[in-house]
Amino acid sequence: MVEYVIMPKLGFNMDKGTLLKWRKKEGDFIEEQEVLFEIETDKTVMEVEAQTSGTLRKILVAEGEEVLVTLPIAIIGDKDEDISKMIEEAYQKLGKSEMTEEEPKAAKRISLEIVEKRKIEPKKEKEEFEKISPRAQKKAKELGVEVQLVEGSGQGE
Repeated sequence: MVEYVIMPKLGFNMDKGTLLKWRKKEGDFIEEQEVLFEIETDKTVMEVEAQTSGTLRKILVAEGEEVLVTLPIAIIGDKDEDISKMIEEAYQKLGKSEMTEEEPKAAKRISLEIVEKRKIEPKKEKEEFEKISPRAQKKAKELGVEVQLVEGSGQGE
């Protein structure tokens, strides 16, 4: 039987969470209560266990994406079942259009070309970056972003 994995509501005030890391990849078999992914809320980072056993058929949300609670983030089921309708329905709920494997590569290639053409110069000296939050520093490091190249959006920027 095919089922959605949904973004869980882990607290009374939680309305969304950021998917930090998938512990499994598409095609992996998952046992019920096995850790499937990690999410970050405004207060904590939590490991989330699978509610059912089966094969992780489709990951609908990439690492780093923020998702409203109760929306589908993956599909677990038997290897042979048709999930195309479920994928289409999930992408509609998430407000996404399904991308082929080539589209993300092409988008990345185009964005790299734009950056190369601009020849971006650092906007600020290193000493001026003491006001970056630990969460922003961690995210920049994960994404390989040089904070000196990022223009701030806060007060006085």
